[in-house]
Formats: sequence, structure tokens, C-alpha cells
Amino acid sequence: MREDLDRRIHDQKVASEIMNIPDDEWEKYGDNYVDPFKNGERVSFFKVFCKGVESEERIRDMKVIVGGIGVAICDSKDNLIFKVSKGIDVGAEGSSSNKSCEGVSVELQALIEGLNAALALDLKNLTFFVDHSMLYQYVTGAIQTQNSKISTLVNQVSLLQKKFADCKPSLVACSDIKFAFRFAKDAVVSQITWPADNGNGKGKGKLKETCVICYEDTDAYQIFSVDGCFHRYCFPCMKQHVEVKLLEGTMAKCPHEGCKSEVSIETCGKFLDPKLVEIMSQRKKETSIDVTEKVYCPISKMLSIDVKK
Repeated sequence: MREDLDRRIHDQKVASEIMNIPDDEWEKYGDNYVDPFKNGERVSFFKVFCKGVESEERIRDMKVIVGGIGVAICDSKDNLIFKVSKGIDVGAEGSSSNKSCEGVSVELQALIEGLNAALALDLKNLTFFVDHSMLYQYVTGAIQTQNSKISTLVNQVSLLQKKFADCKPSLVACSDIKFAFRFAKDAVVSQITWPADNGNGKGKGKLKETCVICYEDTDAYQIFSVDGCFHRYCFPCMKQHVEVKLLEGTMAKCPHEGCKSEVSIETCGKFLDPKLVEIMSQRKKETSIDVTEKVYCPISKMLSIDVKK
């Protein structure tokens, strides 16, 4: 497995080098370019990004707590070389039933999964990245937990770290967790969708998912995922939410309570009229201009805005 991994990394490096060669040079000397893989060629440093999430979801008429973990192992240039995306059992009430370990347990399980994957790949030197402050303090020994479950998981992490030549943690912003967050949310989604019955006795049809706002069972491809947080809602609910925010004169954020992720203008075309998408774009331009620099058209129905020269 490790030789296959080294070969893949080598091929990615060669492909990157070729892409950076100017066209005129490639045309002249491209036929002579050779960089074969050598047995024993090893990449010495890796990055392991880990993310665990748990989420309250609805499956038809049931409210459930589901968990997912995502791991992205990258080389030193952030090329993805291995991934993990899997659901985990978080219990009927999730970790929120115990405030002392809320969110940390699933994060630790994701980290353990990532370190085990790195061991299976025979990696020796790595840095693992997390975005959860409490988790970081636990694994660095900055604070001690009184929760027996968390303590057991932290000890597992410590034992796994000792199996590497060099294995150190790094605390980063949520936006720096690379692909791991998406892999974790994909694992959650896989647990809340189900194949609909075609009704003709010929097996299962399209995947269905329950919108947590209207509780309607909706085709999964008609569900909108908010960038950044990946909370998911059906197109009609998102359309109504964004239209209300536009009428209020504000930019739309994720409908989930307390979530601050902004709804991307580029993705709203899936459910919004093009004219409203244009208004959203205009609003975003307005917010980027200092109020002292704005000059509005005197005709009230006009949306035009200019900047003082």
C-alpha cells in the first residue's frame, strides 16, 4: 500500500511540474522529459486533517442525531492522497446530553480514525490539524478532563502518537480543515437519505431526504447545501428564506439557528429567479462600498449605485 501511495504522490508531483512548463519549452523539449518513479522514493512529511460532526436531522417523521467523521490525508503540497468519510453512532441524544463533552467526543473519534489511517499507510512524520479548541487543549495536555469517556479517547490519541517518528497537533481555523469537513458532512447525509419506492414493483427510485424546515420528503437533488456549514434545506424553503431577506434589505445567511454562514450568490441560481440573483449581487457590491463613498440614483425604483470619484 505504501509503495502505491508513494507512486501516486510522485505522479502528482510530475504532473504539477509539467503544468508549470511554458508551452514553447514543452513544444521543444517535452519529448525528452523523463522523471521515472524509483523504488524506495519516499515523501517524508504529511498533513492529516480531521473533522467530526454531529447533527440533529429529520428522517420522515423522526428526529434523529447522526454523526459523521471526515479525514483528509495530504502531502506537503496539500494534494489529497487518502480520505475517510464514515458515519458513527453518537447515541440517541448525541454528546449534547453531556455538556462536558459536547462536540469533543466525535472530534476525538475522527482524530483516532485519521491517525489509524496514517499508520495503515506506513506514514512516519505528520502534523494533524484540528479546528476545535477544546480538543486541541486535551491532546496537548494543556487541560485535563474529568469525563471518563473523553479521557479514554485522549489516551488512545496519545498512544497512537507514540507510534510515529514525529506526530504533532496544530490548531487551525475551520476554513483550513480542507476536505475533512465536507467528508464528515457527506457521511451525515448518507445516513439521512433513503431510496424512494418507485411504486411499480421494479425496485428503488431516487434518493429522498426530509427538509428540517417544512418536514417534506424531497428528492435529494432538490436539497440545497449551504456552503461553509453544509446545512441542508429544500429549494422552496431556501427560496422563501432568501426572498424574505432581500425584502428586508439584508444578505441571506443560513436558516439554521445561530449559524452565520452566508448563502453564496453563485449557488442561488439553483432555486432563485435570475433577477433576484442579480439583486443579491447588487446588495453584496453595496456592502463592500464605504457608506461615505456611495451615491444612489435619485429615482427610487432604480437599483443603480455608483462610487464617488
